[in-house]
Amino acid sequence: TFINYMLGGDYLWTGPEPTTNRFNVVFHGEEMQPQISGRILVSSPNLPFRGLQRFGNDFLEGFSGMQAPSDILKSITLVDTPGILETSEVHARSYDYIEVMK
Repeated sequence: TFINYMLGGDYLWTGPEPTTNRFNVVFHGEEMQPQISGRILVSSPNLPFRGLQRFGNDFLEGFSGMQAPSDILKSITLVDTPGILETSEVHARSYDYIEVMK
């Protein structure tokens, strides 16, 4: 809801329970592109996500992005991250969650 508030619209799905089990980035672009796969994001030389390739295919399956023509995104990129509900959940992931968060 915070990202939607910042952007002034319903860009990301929200609900009463934690709803994000993926890493979602929202960045500026002239045209709205609602679903961009992680593989495309890390392959694009014009975007700053290439370094995330090192976390592997399982991470990329849970990484996606959205391009939006919002003025605030001209100076920042917003990242919606999966939360940590249980310590065991972090260890169950097939990529290093703590390193990705850095």
